[in-house]
Amino acid sequence: MSWLLLTVLAVFARATFAIAGKLLSNQVKASPITQSVIMFSLATMLAALLSPLLGGFSVAGLADWWPLLILAALAQALGNGLFLTGLRNTESSTAQIAFSSVLLWGALLSVLFLGSTFTAFQVVGIGVLVWAILLTREKKQSRTAAHSIFLILAAAMFLAVFRVSSARLSKEIDPATYLVALYGGSALATYLMYQKTVTRELKKVRKQGYGGAFAALFASSTSLMYFVFSFYAYKKAPDSGVVVLLLATQVVFSVLFSIVFLKETKRWRVKVASGFLAVIASLLISH
Repeated sequence: MSWLLLTVLAVFARATFAIAGKLLSNQVKASPITQSVIMFSLATMLAALLSPLLGGFSVAGLADWWPLLILAALAQALGNGLFLTGLRNTESSTAQIAFSSVLLWGALLSVLFLGSTFTAFQVVGIGVLVWAILLTREKKQSRTAAHSIFLILAAAMFLAVFRVSSARLSKEIDPATYLVALYGGSALATYLMYQKTVTRELKKVRKQGYGGAFAALFASSTSLMYFVFSFYAYKKAPDSGVVVLLLATQVVFSVLFSIVFLKETKRWRVKVASGFLAVIASLLISH
């Protein structure tokens, strides 16, 4: 399978996860923390089942990278929890546009930890991204909605940390080990931080029927597909930077999917315009 096709599949998987995350938030009657544990746990099991097709799971070499593995797991646990919390009180399309700030956080982390400097294109891109996010604000936006956007922005920051650290890990360990360790570590980290809450809510979740189970499986499988496709796209592409640019287009598809499948038609023209602005910003920041 070519790297371009893998990238296209990754884009659609990430856009579909935006829908799945909203369904998970709506269908599973529990806190975002418990929802995260369920999703991470299911993704770990799915990754373990797929491991023979991905080179097999191996603990060799993990001992050398455990600090980075813990950082990645904690960052994903915190980022996903904040993302699902923000989704509860905002539309999926608006959340995805706000989440596109992950590239902004990535640029800042590059300056702080990698010694990168901003180019003129990147400065313009940051301005366009801020514009795209501000467009999603309603004139009479409630405090709850504004707080949700703030949570999505914070989630993007933590998940940028996750992406930076996991990108390094992907160079050192095989795909199956990477997926099982990251998802399993995130599930364990979230559970240990909120053990009493998760244990109490899991008893209630078991009685909620097939709707919640389907939503959890849908979210975990689309998340896993995104990581698998993007991992191999980076690996096969002659220039992984091109993959970064193409993956940014998921914002537009996420907005369109939310309008079509979740019927989020309120201010849809503004959302579509914001989505395209976010992609332009992504291209400039990644330049």
